[in-house]
Amino acid sequence: GNTVLARLLLDAVEKDIAGGAVGAVDADPEAKVPKGPAFGQAAPVGSGNVLHPEAPTAAELLAANADNSDEDDPTPAALPIEPRPAPEAGSSAESLFKSGLWPAPVKGRFDDVRVTP
Repeated sequence: GNTVLARLLLDAVEKDIAGGAVGAVDADPEAKVPKGPAFGQAAPVGSGNVLHPEAPTAAELLAANADNSDEDDPTPAALPIEPRPAPEAGSSAESLFKSGLWPAPVKGRFDDVRVTP
């Protein structure tokens, strides 16, 4: 059964290795591998499609951002930062944030995973 089939398959693989696989393609050592991100999709047969988009040049980036003014600066330093209010004293949020103590789940709620005897 399985042993005979496995032996036949292994013999065929060894034969291909010894004689050189038909249709084998040697990799081009001079091929340039693009730098940067690669986007692709696997194909059921073959190697699939891979896209290596070209990165924009500095001049293209400057031209695209030329109409931005300092008033529209999206950096974090330009954004107004307001402190969040402290949790209510004695609340489960305060015990979680200050002491790291998780509150007990409300009995019967979806997150109540206690095992009942």
